[in-house]
Amino acid sequence: MRRRLDGECDPALCVPVIQLVVCTLAAVTSLSRIADNMHHPADVACGAALGVIVALWNVRCPYRAATTCNARPGGVERPLF
Repeated sequence: MRRRLDGECDPALCVPVIQLVVCTLAAVTSLSRIADNMHHPADVACGAALGVIVALWNVRCPYRAATTCNARPGGVERPLF
């Protein structure tokens, strides 16, 4: 995303603002789902936990091939699919 923002705005400002907006929308959506009795709070908590795990995995493996984070013990890499 930083490469897309080059020249349009300062990434040091734009990226945190975009992240804040996206996280706020996710929180408001989850709270509205609970308030409308469409989801149980435990379902929303599990979905949030899954989202955090996926986000942390993506931060851990930036700009690398998917197979480098998918290695077997012993250093042998296996294809993702």
